[in-house]
Amino acid sequence: MTRSGPARNSSISSKPGVGDPVGMARFVDQVVRAVDTPLAATVATLAAQVGGARRVLVQVVDRNRHPLTGRFVVQVYAASAAGGDPWGTPTFGAPVKGVLLSSGGDVRTYLTDARGRAEFDLTRGSGGSLVVASGVGGTLAESAPAAFV
Repeated sequence: MTRSGPARNSSISSKPGVGDPVGMARFVDQVVRAVDTPLAATVATLAAQVGGARRVLVQVVDRNRHPLTGRFVVQVYAASAAGGDPWGTPTFGAPVKGVLLSSGGDVRTYLTDARGRAEFDLTRGSGGSLVVASGVGGTLAESAPAAFV
């Protein structure tokens, strides 16, 4: 049997029946969370360290964290801890994917490739860890802390 009609949002469960107040409350909560979630966000992933560098991949994703294709302008900075201010000590390498638009101060601005990705190497001269913060459309996300040795 095939189903016709509009596509369903996979993050919202089926609509509850009229006599189900708990189900209705859960449904309303799911709708509110879906509406409040940004349409586009970023996910930054740091690869294993090779030499003194880690490869950083910034991917633009939708509200369900599925990769978005297309070109986006993303901003990226490194911080010494989660929630920290931009920290200029690490060295950003030339982009492997995407195009560097601006490198003024501690924040880098990239134009992603057609698959919504910006990729570059990040080098820190001494040990410690870094968090990479990235954003698109005013939404900021942070990577997990990555240790440098």
